[in-house]
Amino acid sequence: MKRISNGQSLRQAVRDRAEALKMNLDAGDVVRWLLKEYGEEYDEAREVGTALMEDDLITEGENSAYDFTDDGDIDHEAIARSRLKCDNLKWVMARRKPKRYGDQVNVAISDEDRRRKEADSLIEEIITKSTD
Repeated sequence: MKRISNGQSLRQAVRDRAEALKMNLDAGDVVRWLLKEYGEEYDEAREVGTALMEDDLITEGENSAYDFTDDGDIDHEAIARSRLKCDNLKWVMARRKPKRYGDQVNVAISDEDRRRKEADSLIEEIITKSTD
């Protein structure tokens, strides 16, 4: 759980542990077992891991150490890799905690739109009553 709460993927944690024990473990079997035996602890570890991803995202976005080659030229590949890492982190975070990290859609109805809808409803009501 500690590795997962530190942001490591479950697959990597299982792979590392299997190598250390010289065993062949399947990540799917491990997840089923974890959820059955330690569901709440696993969920909490994933939540902590997601919060740490936010720190990783900020750190990666601010890190410009690899943006240039030793010759001083811009390293476009390193920048693209950093952008991809940030996009992946944002995607995972948005799927795990959509209310906190997902795209926010702000739908506001102006007063004019509201009055127009009220007028349309009133007209529809009048037409309905007149046909009865």
